[in-house]
Amino acid sequence: MFSRNLKAAGAALIVAGVAAACAPTQTDTDYSEQAQAATVAFLGEDVSAGSVQVSDVTRTVSSSSWRAETAAGVLNCTANEKFQLADCQVAVVQEASNVD
Repeated sequence: MFSRNLKAAGAALIVAGVAAACAPTQTDTDYSEQAQAATVAFLGEDVSAGSVQVSDVTRTVSSSSWRAETAAGVLNCTANEKFQLADCQVAVVQEASNVD
């Protein structure tokens, strides 16, 4: 009886491992889109995704970071590995253009 349960548990682990190996992996584009969405959420409703350009996206097991260009300036942003709880700090402020 114990041997049967052990075999069933082993088979379940193999199936779970195969399923995890077959899961789709995220691409750099996916990470950029997540970073862009996180930046928009951080900045608020007045900002559209099209007005935020992200670069230098880095993701580790426990965190992510990126640089975001907006009309207001350049931001250095960080968040958790799922691009949640974003925090952005101003890196460069865009100078207002003088219109006469």
